[in-house]
Amino acid sequence: MWTSQALINMRNASILLLLFWGIQLCALDEMRMADRVFVDREVGISFRFPYECYMRNPFKGDIGGRAKADDGNGYKRMGYHFTSRLIADLPETIDPEQLDQVVDFIAGHGFAEYKDYKYYRLDPCFPHRHRNWAPKNIEARFAFSDEAGLLLIKHGDRFSALYMQGDDDRHDRVMNSLEVMKQVEHNQKQQLVTWNHHQTLKHYAITGPGESEPLKTLKRPQKWADAYELETEHFHVTTTCTPRFIMSRLDHLEEMYQGLRLWLPYDESEKIKYEVHVCKTKKEFHEIGDFLYGDVNKLFNVRTNSTLGGFFHPQTRALYTFTDKVKHSKMLSKVRLAHEFVHQYTYINSHYNMSVPAWFNEGIAVFFEEGFRSNGHKVVPTSLRMRLLKQVYKQQGFLGDMEKYMQGYGIGDVHQYGEAYAIVHQLLNQEGGQERLLEFWQGLGNRQSGITLFRNIFVVPKLGAAPTKDGYQEWEQSIQRYVSSGRAAKLTTKKKALLVSAAGE
Repeated sequence: MWTSQALINMRNASILLLLFWGIQLCALDEMRMADRVFVDREVGISFRFPYECYMRNPFKGDIGGRAKADDGNGYKRMGYHFTSRLIADLPETIDPEQLDQVVDFIAGHGFAEYKDYKYYRLDPCFPHRHRNWAPKNIEARFAFSDEAGLLLIKHGDRFSALYMQGDDDRHDRVMNSLEVMKQVEHNQKQQLVTWNHHQTLKHYAITGPGESEPLKTLKRPQKWADAYELETEHFHVTTTCTPRFIMSRLDHLEEMYQGLRLWLPYDESEKIKYEVHVCKTKKEFHEIGDFLYGDVNKLFNVRTNSTLGGFFHPQTRALYTFTDKVKHSKMLSKVRLAHEFVHQYTYINSHYNMSVPAWFNEGIAVFFEEGFRSNGHKVVPTSLRMRLLKQVYKQQGFLGDMEKYMQGYGIGDVHQYGEAYAIVHQLLNQEGGQERLLEFWQGLGNRQSGITLFRNIFVVPKLGAAPTKDGYQEWEQSIQRYVSSGRAAKLTTKKKALLVSAAGE
């Protein structure tokens, strides 16, 4: 699920959005969710920033949020902006050897004080800045005033800068996390990695700042406060699961990412790693839900909904799930994890477009949740859901209301997840269906209304500009026949022409 198992009319999406943005998060340090990971692979820089902050735009490097004031009364603003410039592109009036001049040029103003900043540290809390790890010949400068600071790093052929706004003690932690990434060889190819990512490649877990432990000797944490971290190329995972369990999930998540990039491509490089939290127990999952939501927890029923197996949370842009069994559900925890990641991927890479029709939001997540074959070219069908839906159709017929679906309504019955999938499956396997999905996806990325897009791209060609009730009912009957015949449980293959286009070849 994206927001709730309950029936949600997406015409109320704006209300939900206000709820999301209105929630004020507590300090998350004690919950082992202190920082998220920013990466700029083109430049080769990474840093971490607090969960209280969010990216206003995933591709701009502009980060902002509000944190509790030090005295516990009210909130204070905090924000970060990352930028990088080639030395050769600086104006002739700026001397690259005068770092103070470069600081003022990048910030657009002067500062009260300027200080040398030692990038290399002997402190074990900064292993990413050890001379044996970090690239050579890095120079740094720090400038600050009352409520702003800028850390400048000269590395290679460019200057990179992290601008910090607001008066907050966590700025030190963010500043100290700024890292020049390193090229390493893995599986016979060169990768640009963070120090933490390199530890995961070596099968080490991050257990604290600058601390790591071999996965083969690591015991499963018994509480969420002792969770450990792992990093891959695109994911930052915090977990209390056994290393043997979670390592296979890391591979699966990367496979999911590569598959989704083929089906739902986007042009610009992502600037954040996908934040994933996998609890071992449902008790830990409930505690996180309580901590994140407060009173709003009642809306999502995290604690009381016995069939809830995970959720993607738009406010923190992270997903949360657990591996304990879910009541009345036969879904594997790996499938639940993949389902929530589809929500995370589509939300972030559509520039946070909340207007996707609620039923389609679940249908497309179910469509991809079983994963991919042949390097992402083929989507594995959700056979179990289809077997159950076939039985339900024999007893009850069509579960939802196609006319309301097309108005953006959500789903309530657990079997309607399968019904939403069947509609998506049928649409994408019809002539021109995959081309329409790509058009729909591109429109979402341009911040167009998802409900209007879906109507114009999928509904009008099928039922005309003024659909009748008879037309909707005929469509409902065709879905039932589609499921009963077994067609909804067949592999969906990416069309060759679209595959080439999506891959950018």
